[in-house]
Amino acid sequence: MLKRCLFLLKLIETGECKYSKCLDEFINSGLAYRKNNRVIADDIDYLKNFFSNHCSNLVEKYYFLASKNIYPKDSKSLENAYKLYMYLNKNKVENRDLRHISTVVFGNSKILLQSNLLRKVVDIFFEKSDKIIENYFNIIHLRSNNKVCFAGEDITNIIFKNGFFSCFSSKIIEVKADLEYVVIFENLSPFFKLNPENSLFIYAGGFQNISEISRALKEFNFKQIVHFGDVDPSGLMIADILLSHNKSADFYPDLETIRSVNNMIDKPIFAEKEYNENTLKSQMLKEISNYMKKSGNYRIEQEMVVAFMLQNKIKIPYWCSIV
Repeated sequence: MLKRCLFLLKLIETGECKYSKCLDEFINSGLAYRKNNRVIADDIDYLKNFFSNHCSNLVEKYYFLASKNIYPKDSKSLENAYKLYMYLNKNKVENRDLRHISTVVFGNSKILLQSNLLRKVVDIFFEKSDKIIENYFNIIHLRSNNKVCFAGEDITNIIFKNGFFSCFSSKIIEVKADLEYVVIFENLSPFFKLNPENSLFIYAGGFQNISEISRALKEFNFKQIVHFGDVDPSGLMIADILLSHNKSADFYPDLETIRSVNNMIDKPIFAEKEYNENTLKSQMLKEISNYMKKSGNYRIEQEMVVAFMLQNKIKIPYWCSIV
């Protein structure tokens, strides 16, 4: 619907536009005709009336969001993005607890978390507002085998005695460590199963923290940033947020490791949805997505990768060790 409205706008503004299948309804009804790869308006008055009755509101919302650098690709994502932006603009939102915002706006705590576009709306809104952006409900965990400081205090002994250190995701910028690697974990089990080697392990604590952590890591002087995530459509989308903020970041497992694991799995698990490389920005992740789709649309959990590590069936990464 959105695509058709945008093409129709161009058609009534200039009298012609590039051909698209979404205009076939008007061509078949004799309201316009196709000439090579162009569509020419015939009954311009009817087309203007149709646009006014069925498209003007949608297009108005689209260009409003576009002015905020938000570009929905279909009418459903447009309505959700517009609804979210209006809510944030009209209400005193004191923090970026995405699950709470999603519940209030959409009646579902996961809608916002599952959409890159909607998370972008939240990011853009908070970046341009003077509202508090503390993330009070989103806690992350840290582990390291070297000295780590938090807000000027040495927390190395706390990590050694407790096994980890926790803080709000918004406070990650307070962490200082002279280490070569930082590794972001999606799941707790791999975070604790592996031991850091000259690296800082960060358990992200949820989908909603990745953007904040990704931005903060730009201020760190690490040799390499690694995202250790699930190899499935959702996991790749989460990793894409980190890799889009940090161009030199890597994803683990890499394609070579993925191939090895794929060959060793006896009973592959199907991914919950189909891989789509067009939803990803990172070329590295596009290649992984394409490989997994061609291999049967299976998924590989982080826990499976760690299990093969512990069995010495795959190479152990340079940033960790096993007991």
